[in-house]
Amino acid sequence: FKPLPAWVVGIWFVVATAVMVSRYLTLKALPEAHALTPEARLKKVVKLNLISGLTHAVALGAFPFFSEAERAFFSVLLMGLCTGTVATCAGYRPALLVYISPIMAGLSIMWALGPGLEQVSVVERVIGLLLLFYAAVLLGLARELNRGIVEAWDIRTREKQLNVQLQKALESAENASRAKTRFLAAASHDLRQPLHTITMLGAALGLRQIDSRSKEIVGLLNDVTQSFSDQLDGLLDISKLDAGVIAVDRRAVKICDLLGQHAAEVQGLAAAKGIGLNLVCTTDACVDTDAALLTRILRNLTQNAIKFTDQGSITIKAEATADHVTLTVLDTGHGIALDQQEKVFQEFYQIGNPERDREQGLGLGLSIVRRLVDLLGITIRMESAPDEGSKFVLELPIADAALATAPVPVAKQTAAAFNLCVLVIDDEKNVRTSLRILLEELGCTCLEASGTEQAIEQVAVVRPDLVLADFRLRGTDSGLLAIAAVQKRWPGAPAVLVSGDTAPDRLQEAQYAGIALLHKPLPLDVLKQELAKVLSPP
Repeated sequence: FKPLPAWVVGIWFVVATAVMVSRYLTLKALPEAHALTPEARLKKVVKLNLISGLTHAVALGAFPFFSEAERAFFSVLLMGLCTGTVATCAGYRPALLVYISPIMAGLSIMWALGPGLEQVSVVERVIGLLLLFYAAVLLGLARELNRGIVEAWDIRTREKQLNVQLQKALESAENASRAKTRFLAAASHDLRQPLHTITMLGAALGLRQIDSRSKEIVGLLNDVTQSFSDQLDGLLDISKLDAGVIAVDRRAVKICDLLGQHAAEVQGLAAAKGIGLNLVCTTDACVDTDAALLTRILRNLTQNAIKFTDQGSITIKAEATADHVTLTVLDTGHGIALDQQEKVFQEFYQIGNPERDREQGLGLGLSIVRRLVDLLGITIRMESAPDEGSKFVLELPIADAALATAPVPVAKQTAAAFNLCVLVIDDEKNVRTSLRILLEELGCTCLEASGTEQAIEQVAVVRPDLVLADFRLRGTDSGLLAIAAVQKRWPGAPAVLVSGDTAPDRLQEAQYAGIALLHKPLPLDVLKQELAKVLSPP
């Protein structure tokens, strides 16, 4: 055979290139062809592959003009294109079949029958058969690839649907959590208002000279209100931690001193229940922590241990290693089953209290512990089993003992020490009256106001030594506005917010304003401390 004319090769090359470019551009635009249905898009892909396959197969007409080496090279080239099409078609067999059929069938015929060739060897005939076998293998591979892609697509679709469901569930949970927070804050506020009035009046009665029977009644009243207040304070602690308004004051704290103070605080509770309290401290190390928050963690753990231990003892132990101190609170109480051990850290979850006995609290102690250890970056571990007691283990980093500072004791004030003018701002008359009565029992004189407007009138001439303002007042009025108005008339006048509102955003608002926030019911000792600060500024 004579060599194939160059113009023939050139025409085929131009046509093949044009087909390939057209196919590429069309396939690239297909995903954006929203007017076409998926079935119409697949048909277009099949047509493009058929045209491309026929264009490449036309080149087989030059097979008789090639040498044996050229035929082998050209065959490998076409087989490579067919193999690559398996992937580019994503294993979609109709699209693959229309492309490889004219190419592989043509190659097989050219090798096995050798049209236009004088002689065909046995090897060439075997190659022709193997080419058909290879085409079958490609179709099999395409089927498996397409199956894998379809399964992957199904999995991805299910994952997307699951992600949507999870997102909705998460949003629902977050909405429920926010609703719960709002409800607890509202309920806490509404309960704290009358409780605050009762607390103020009970404290005022306790300061008066009354007979022993009346003292017993007042003492019982104060105990009940204090118990109720303690339970509400648990809700307040949760709100403060969720609002992120609790600042961590890290210092070097001598652990044995802190444990000694803590043991002295809870010794009476353990003795009243007839159980022992053991303190074991085998180290003089200091730890890097917030002493007040760590004490709160220990208090919750120890009170829990006392509550659920009927006999035996409770042990509080501190041991040091090379880089940390291990604190252990161990009891011989009821113990906690394995399936309950994570649940006890949830809010309001209690074991063995179906009747919701108020003496057992609200079930917030360990929930607060979990939040506090996260805040301090402390590792906590629990080991427990039914009837074998419980063990809580804390690990704290060791600090340089040279940096340790001793706590400064707070001086207690007596009622006779106060001779101050206090402005009480509250929109509820009963609350104002009860606080005024208590302050008068403490030796103070009082000015009363229901809001900012009355507060301005009250301080027009007299400078108050202290302003005690409710946070939420009527309408758009607030304690912050009232305090700002008073301090505008008398710059530097000391002021404290007193609120029954425990909503996280309210706590943050007070923190941003830089004004101390106390919560109702206001304990007598706390009120005395605020009055003492006016007499002896820090």
